[in-house]
Amino acid sequence: MLLFALVCALLGVAHADLVVVQKVEGGGLEGEMTIKFQGKKVRADLVLPISIIVDAETGESLMLQHRTKTFNRVGEADTRALADQLLKAQGASEPPKLTPTGEKKDIAGHPTEGFLWRVGQMKIRFWVAKDFPHGDAVQAQLNLLQNSGLGAIASSMMPSATDLPGVRLRTEFELGDKKIASTITSIKEEPVDPAVFKVPADYKEVAVPINGAGQEP
Repeated sequence: MLLFALVCALLGVAHADLVVVQKVEGGGLEGEMTIKFQGKKVRADLVLPISIIVDAETGESLMLQHRTKTFNRVGEADTRALADQLLKAQGASEPPKLTPTGEKKDIAGHPTEGFLWRVGQMKIRFWVAKDFPHGDAVQAQLNLLQNSGLGAIASSMMPSATDLPGVRLRTEFELGDKKIASTITSIKEEPVDPAVFKVPADYKEVAVPINGAGQEP
């Protein structure tokens, strides 16, 4: 659930480079996740010692394991197989539904409204800022990761960006007794070094076996 929640939280592209910082709480981890956008490429440095690099043009994702200096390559076919496995695991008996909760709270100085999304046994709460500065451009950037590469696994279980009337400043996941939340604490337009989207030369590629994606189980 943890990696799924982090990928979901990485929420058309704005012209400027963008750096988003999120605070992650729960799941036994506390810390910050930084997401960098440039053109159609995204890099997410997770609370775990893992980074995910997504190329929205090719649909390929690279998962860098920093402790072992290895990386995994996940293509579009693999992504579809993982998404199917995740949906089956949830055992949803009816279509997901998005419901306004009527709750309101200030997050990082911005007024937000609450929405609840249910998928099988999982509950996801969104806190949405309707009047966030340049909200449409910011949300377009955040949607890039959700709809590309590994993020597409999460998007199969998430509402469409058009269903939420603003920028998701906080996302809360609940599955049984497990709870994970991510809150955007900073959004800045600033130059991003293209080198961050490349795998370090001393990292070794390791294959990821994925059932149903043309690889051995």
